[in-house]
Amino acid sequence: MKLDDDVKMISAEAPMLFAKAAEIFIHELTLRAWIHTEDNKRRTLQVLSEFLMKLLNVEPC
Repeated sequence: MKLDDDVKMISAEAPMLFAKAAEIFIHELTLRAWIHTEDNKRRTLQVLSEFLMKLLNVEPC
């Protein structure tokens, strides 16, 4: 937001608003993933792709 030349100042509450929005998004995404897992009767996590592992910057077990 501050990179835009038209924006002179942002509210002090804006970072808190974005943090709360991110929290709600992650919570909703997690709940939907859990529901999907239960619907498909899954019990373990599976590595989906190497791209995802690189994106998350973790090594597969």
